[in-house]
This record gives sequence, structure tokens and C-alpha cells, in this order.
Amino acid sequence: ARGAPFSNHGSWVDIAAPGVNILSTIRHPTDENKANNYFGFQSGTSMAAPHVAGVAALIESACPGKLSHKDRLEIMKITTEPHESPNSLGVGIVNAKNSVFYVKTMPECKRSTNTTATPNATTGPITTTTSTSNATSMPITTTTTSTS
Repeated sequence: ARGAPFSNHGSWVDIAAPGVNILSTIRHPTDENKANNYFGFQSGTSMAAPHVAGVAALIESACPGKLSHKDRLEIMKITTEPHESPNSLGVGIVNAKNSVFYVKTMPECKRSTNTTATPNATTGPITTTTSTSNATSMPITTTTTSTS
């Protein structure tokens, strides 16, 4: 199988994405006033491109500001699902879950969590402070007080 007839084919294709029978918003063809939009299935490269852009955005959100365009493309390439026709549709089909899980294992993208507990008294409340941050975001500190 080489994919849909409208697909780009060849070794120059970087990555493939679903583009056949994709649920989308479309205008009803018999609506003369063009006022009523509805959902329907469409096919084409215009349906596939948003899948790749969406995965790139998910990668960015998993590691904000740390990865270049080239990095995101390479992550998408190494985390693809294999295709029946290797090299005719790029390295494989883009996989959002694999891409995000991969990014979360990268040292520069891991979040650090530091927790300290401060006992106030043996029978009184205990205060726990947790700070979470990654390399590009401001630290978030949560303080919890519990009673025994």
C-alpha cells in the first residue's frame, strides 16, 4: 500500500500523517446563505498537515522553549509508527503519544520536584512544601498543612 492517491510519495517525504476520512468542520453544499456549518469527513493533505503541526505543538508544550524546529522534527521521526511501505511515505506515521513520552525522558525536559517537610510539633499540624519547576518555567510552590 502506498497511501492515498493524493499523498506525496518518495524518499524526500519526512513523515506521514492520517489524511483520509478525517472528521472536520465543513459547509453544507446546499446551504445557499452559507450560514449553517456542520461536521463531515474530508480527505487530503490539508487534513494530514494539522496532525503533524499538532504533534509539534504537543512536543513544545512538553518541553517549552528548549527544542528547535529541527529537534521537534527529529523527535517526530524517531517516534513514528512504521508504515507498510518504508521510504515511500517518510520514516512512518506521526505518533503523538510516543513523541510526548519520548520528550518527557529527555534530561533537559524533565521536571524537578523538591519536597521538604517541617514538623511544627509532635501532636500539631505538619507543613509540607513542594516546589516544581522545569528549565523554562517559574517555580511553583505548594504548601500543605495537615493535622494529626
